[in-house]
Amino acid sequence: MTDTNSAMLAGLARLERALTAQSFWTADRMVSGELHGVAQHEETLTESNLLDIQLECPDVVAVHPTSHFEEAWTGADWSWVFHTQGESIGMLVQAKRPGSDGIYDGLVHKVRGEFQVDLLIRTAEEDGIYPVYVLYNSFDGCPDDQRGVAVVGAYSIREIVHVWAGHPPNRRRMLSWEFLADNTSPHPWWKLVDLPPNAAVTVVGVVESVLQRVHAARIRRRSTPAPTRFTAIPAQLSGIRDGDWSHFDGRARRVVVVNGG
Repeated sequence: MTDTNSAMLAGLARLERALTAQSFWTADRMVSGELHGVAQHEETLTESNLLDIQLECPDVVAVHPTSHFEEAWTGADWSWVFHTQGESIGMLVQAKRPGSDGIYDGLVHKVRGEFQVDLLIRTAEEDGIYPVYVLYNSFDGCPDDQRGVAVVGAYSIREIVHVWAGHPPNRRRMLSWEFLADNTSPHPWWKLVDLPPNAAVTVVGVVESVLQRVHAARIRRRSTPAPTRFTAIPAQLSGIRDGDWSHFDGRARRVVVVNGG
C-alpha cells in the first residue's frame, strides 16, 4: 500500500470515528437536556458537532457555519466540503431536531413565504452540490446506527413537505421520526465514510458514493440535476482552510465557501 493510500485510509478512519462519536454525543446530550430541563437547541448541537469534527479532521473537512443572514438566503445551517488530493465535494446542510412531542415541526418552516426546503434545494442546485438534512434524534425506538444524527436527502423531505401542505389526514404524523424513517431512507451520518466495494480509496470518492445513494432515495430523478465534484480549487481560496473569510461577503462568500476545498 502506498503512503498516499495509507494516509487516505487514516483520514477516513478518523472521520468515521469523529462522526460516530458525535452521533452518540448528540443522543446523550439531548436525553440529558430533557431530563434536567435544559433542552439542547439545534444551534447548540450543530455548533458543538461541527467544532469537534473540524478539530479532529481539519485535513479532510472544511466547514462554514452560516450566519442567520446567510441562512435566510440559502436555507442552510452550514456548508461542508470534503477534500483530498485537489478534489472536493460539497454538501449544503439544514439541521432539525424534534420537539418534546417527537415532531419535526421545523421541516415545514417558511422563509419569506417559501418552504425552507425549497430554498435549500434551489441554492444547492445553483451551486451543483448535495442538499441534505441532518436530523438530530434520541428516540428509544430508533435503530442504534441512526440514533443521534441521521442524514436525509432534501428531495425526500421536499416531497413530504409538499404533501403535508395539501392538508392530508393525519398530516402531523408525517413530521414524526417514524414516518420520516419509513419514507426518506435516513442514512447514519457516520456512514458518510462507509467504504463501498471496489471504490477508490479517497475521502472525496467515498463521501460522493454515499451521497449519491442518499440523493437517489425516493426522489423524482427528472427534476434532480447531478451534483458536481469540484476538481479545481480556486487559488483565491488558499486561506479558507485556515479560517480567513475576511475578503468574502454576501452571495459571493456563500458561493465561494460552498464550492471551495
